[in-house]
Amino acid sequence: MSDWLAAWDDGLLQRHQTCTLCGKRPVLAWGICGVASTGLHVAYVLCESCHRRDKDRHEVEALLDQRYGQGVERDEEDTRGSEDGLADGIR
Repeated sequence: MSDWLAAWDDGLLQRHQTCTLCGKRPVLAWGICGVASTGLHVAYVLCESCHRRDKDRHEVEALLDQRYGQGVERDEEDTRGSEDGLADGIR
């Protein structure tokens, strides 16, 4: 399975339970970033406060760029979790 499909699988199955930026729960939104230099596609999740603070996803992209390579290119973003907007059980 490609990295892109694995990242979508992580998001759709709500495997991530804590915010990628601050580590808090619950998470509100998830997305996928492509790391241009490595070709990896990485799922991320954000809590409500980080989601509001990092509207353009520059902070989360910088963090993923630092972890996985340089030159993050965003593929998808902000797919809401459950009906109430909170993605219960995401890790």
